[in-house]
Amino acid sequence: MKRTKKVLALVLCLALASAFVPAAFAAPVNLDDVLGEWETQRADPKLLDIVYMRVYKESGEYKVYLENAFPAVAQKLSSIYTWTARPDGTIYQSGGVWVDAPSAASNINLANEMVWGFDGTYIFGVDELGPFEPYYVRKSAPAPSPSVKVGDVIPFGGYDWRVLDVKDGKALIISDRTVGTKNYHEVNETVTWENCDLRKYLNGEFYNSFSAADRAKIAETKVVNNNNPWLGTNGGNDTNDKIFLLNIEEAVKYFGDSGQLTNRPTGANGRAVTSIDDEYNAARIAISWNSNTAVTWTLRSSGQSGGTVANVSEKGHISFGGGTVRVGSGGRHFRPAMWITVGASSGSLDSAAAWAVPHIESGLAKGFIPADIQGSYGANITRGEFCRMAVKWVEYALNKPIGVIVAERGLPERAGHTFSDTADASILAAYKLGVTGGSVAPADGKPGQFNPSGQITRQEAAVMITNTCKAIGANVSNPPAADFGDMSAAASWAHPGISFVRANGIMSGSGGNFNPTGLYTRQESITTFNNIKHNELPGR
Repeated sequence: MKRTKKVLALVLCLALASAFVPAAFAAPVNLDDVLGEWETQRADPKLLDIVYMRVYKESGEYKVYLENAFPAVAQKLSSIYTWTARPDGTIYQSGGVWVDAPSAASNINLANEMVWGFDGTYIFGVDELGPFEPYYVRKSAPAPSPSVKVGDVIPFGGYDWRVLDVKDGKALIISDRTVGTKNYHEVNETVTWENCDLRKYLNGEFYNSFSAADRAKIAETKVVNNNNPWLGTNGGNDTNDKIFLLNIEEAVKYFGDSGQLTNRPTGANGRAVTSIDDEYNAARIAISWNSNTAVTWTLRSSGQSGGTVANVSEKGHISFGGGTVRVGSGGRHFRPAMWITVGASSGSLDSAAAWAVPHIESGLAKGFIPADIQGSYGANITRGEFCRMAVKWVEYALNKPIGVIVAERGLPERAGHTFSDTADASILAAYKLGVTGGSVAPADGKPGQFNPSGQITRQEAAVMITNTCKAIGANVSNPPAADFGDMSAAASWAHPGISFVRANGIMSGSGGNFNPTGLYTRQESITTFNNIKHNELPGR
């Protein structure tokens, strides 16, 4: 308990301490050298732990966004500081001190201070939780620059990755070695990529093992799941994934195409062969993550039957028949693949209001802001953009890809489930989850209309946010009536939604009013989603 109180006291000290910068310890630092994203280098559950930090410029000032985790008390807080470079090269920070090295902080009274320093590689910090133990944050490995080319091996998230393709500001990468062993599915039964256990693992536990900064660089990808090109075995539905395995066609495309995929050869006995064995075998060979031996690695394509999956053998042969989806408790080696942004930023924060910056930073770290909304934050948000953000927020809250969520719930296709003016997968998923009904609801087996480029009013946003909370299992019934002075101006259908977001601290008004027909902006939408404490909602 004493440790908990000291941690919480530190938070208050950091937020409220007055400026105190002893000249004897102030070190000349070029703040341009510390711009960018930083992550934990040393973590100690007994100490304040900065798990993510971003240093950026806003209106000429250097802003510092921090996310602090307190493992000992299961608490996480975020805060923003301003660092100002003085003419003499020293740094001013309210509630903090800059020093040359961690050892220089040993004579400072840390009861009311946070000590910062930069040694050219690490930003280091010391807090008042003695004994004196500095901890460090290091700059996150940036996404590869646009100069990366096919065949390069690049570091990302603690692994080495081989670049398979580069286009549209993104790179397709696959682990250079296998990263572990897992069964494609834990039960030997008919299963496709859409519902297999390995997909759930890659887009859940494995994805979340990356830092917040790295997760923000992993793009969601539409994964096409064709039938087995030689055997015709059902490949299942297409999916939207952050991380996936290659299929047979992609293994041929990216490691070398000898023409055998299209022109299936025959063996010496005159029968059609069941694997590709060609001059590109060596390129397809994978080395184990924990040894220097070649191993068989799994593809996502279905094999000779519904209970099998294609693979690449230790000799580099592509086996169309593959093996069973479960091969024992150890599983089979796998090589994850993903598209990551290359040299792209999350959009200039100069377009965001100061109050929105911490919410945008948090939203980027959580991964619920779609790439095409990362910028022009003051612009009005469209209906399509809002739905895509809602779906990504549901993925964040439930820690699963939306395709898995829909499949697990067995949500049926509604009658006339498509809209005549959009086929966007996220919008259709939002419709399935009940987040939106469209501008003209489908009826009598006929498609409705969604109006994806239309703008959203505050009352519409309140209703859609309420529906989103319901989609993750919250009880949204009978909230206390909102007490805004202009509720009479809101549509009757919007009253429950406005009341719910008001009661749960998700949306607020101004001057006692809600302004129900006012248009909603991107930064307001991001702030709203970030305000949802999904584990504290009624019924959760």
